[in-house]
Amino acid sequence: MAVLRYGYLRGTFGLPYGGYTIQEPHPIDVELDAANEHRQMFCVLGRFSAVTGWLDGNQHTITARQAAQATFTREIVAEVYTESSWIAQMLWGLGCLDVQLVIRIGRTWDRRPRDRSCQFFPVLKVIAPSEVVMDDIGALLRRAVPGQVLDAAREKDLVARTLSRAPSHGLPPYRRGSMSLPSPSPRPPPEYE
Repeated sequence: MAVLRYGYLRGTFGLPYGGYTIQEPHPIDVELDAANEHRQMFCVLGRFSAVTGWLDGNQHTITARQAAQATFTREIVAEVYTESSWIAQMLWGLGCLDVQLVIRIGRTWDRRPRDRSCQFFPVLKVIAPSEVVMDDIGALLRRAVPGQVLDAAREKDLVARTLSRAPSHGLPPYRRGSMSLPSPSPRPPPEYE
């Protein structure tokens, strides 16, 4: 059984596969930043069953920070790549194959049908809203169909969960009792009502 490795993905020359990982000392909240080339993609390497097992119960969030470039979206894309042939995938299923899960910031062309002439394409592809937790990504990967895009960015229950975790833009998260609002003014006299 292959050892599970995870970390920020580097050395891909702009491609969403290959490269090497810079592993964090412990599981972390993943903050993907389009302006920082060292934090644009996160990856998990290992057997598919081990990768989805690692995602299950993992409550760390995945956040996308967008650059000024118009091609980035505010969504997360999770793609599973493998070097195994389609025959091996059909015979043994994905569970026992070594895979590379790449989590990256979405691009405007991610919803287009895949180019069949391209040599490298993901086995599974999921689109999810930013602030999604890794546990949700694992569940979405199990629902995904090979060769098709699972667009979960507009699923109401998933969006509601992610919005409840996301702070308002530029504001700290709301804490009950932290607002210091002035006390209400006394009621006006009855003759003015």
